[in-house]
Order: sequence, then C-alpha cells, then structure tokens
Amino acid sequence: MSIYEPEFKTLSFGPSYSVTGSYFIAKTCFSKKLLSFFSYERRLLMDKQSKMIRLSVKKWWFNHEVIELPFSRVRGILYNFKDHGTSWSVTPFWMGRTDSVEFFSISLALKDPRSTLALFSFAGEGSASTGLRGVILGGDDIVDIRGSQENDSLEFLKNISKFLGVGVVPF
Repeated sequence: MSIYEPEFKTLSFGPSYSVTGSYFIAKTCFSKKLLSFFSYERRLLMDKQSKMIRLSVKKWWFNHEVIELPFSRVRGILYNFKDHGTSWSVTPFWMGRTDSVEFFSISLALKDPRSTLALFSFAGEGSASTGLRGVILGGDDIVDIRGSQENDSLEFLKNISKFLGVGVVPF
C-alpha cells in the first residue's frame, strides 16, 4: 500500500465487453492479442433471447475451439484471486513484500455434469499494503502505482452476474 496508491488503467489487462440489448459480448483486449502475435483470442457471446452462451477460443493461430451451452447449465460464477510478489524488503526491523502482480479470473460453474468453464482473466500491477510502518522500517516507496484490474474484474463480474441472473458461488 505504501502511503499513496494511484490507479492507472494502462497497468492492467482485461477483456473489452459491452451489453447491447439482449447480447453480452466480450473479447480479449487488443494489447494481449498483440503480445501473443495474434495467436490467442477469446470471444464470448451470450444471447438472452435464445438463452445460449458461445465461447470461441483461438490458440496458436490454427487451433480454434467453440463451446456452446444453454443458460440453464450455469450454476453460478466463480471469482478467483491470486497474486505473486515481485519485490521484497528485508531490514533489521522489518521484512515483507513491497509489490506484487495480481490476477483475477472469472469462470462459470456448470451443472449436469459439474465442471467449470474459464471465461476471462484480469491481470496487472498490484501493490502491497505496507503502510507507514513499511515505508519507515522497510524502505517501501511512499507512492505505489497500481492497475485497475480489481475494479475492472468486479465490474465485469457484476455485469455478467446480472445478465445471467446467477450469483457468485464458492470455489
């Protein structure tokens, strides 16, 4: 956390999406496609009228998979968080992580048979909550910039939950 944590959208990756009428459309962001040399892309289309979900996944330019399933197979939404430390501080008076990269993933929990369908992930620059103690004793920075991946993933989660009419279920 340091003392001040400004948030910048450019420090995170996540899908672009829109809700238009009876359609929920999401796709891999351009920067992630560019970093993969356009070898990877996910596209999600959910249609309220037909009550169908269509997920198209392209891997390695030539491997293309399409998954279609009805809304009735969705039991709920899975929301997962992981972070990995990228910077640590060790002093005689304090020891701890001072920075991280954060990963949020959103999947569908399916029924009949019970399984999961990974939708999208959000990743970006995180921060570690060291506060004044970490700044003074641990040598952490006063300002620690972070990406908007947490807020972006929660907004996506809220929209997809509302669209499907299901809640978040435990992992």
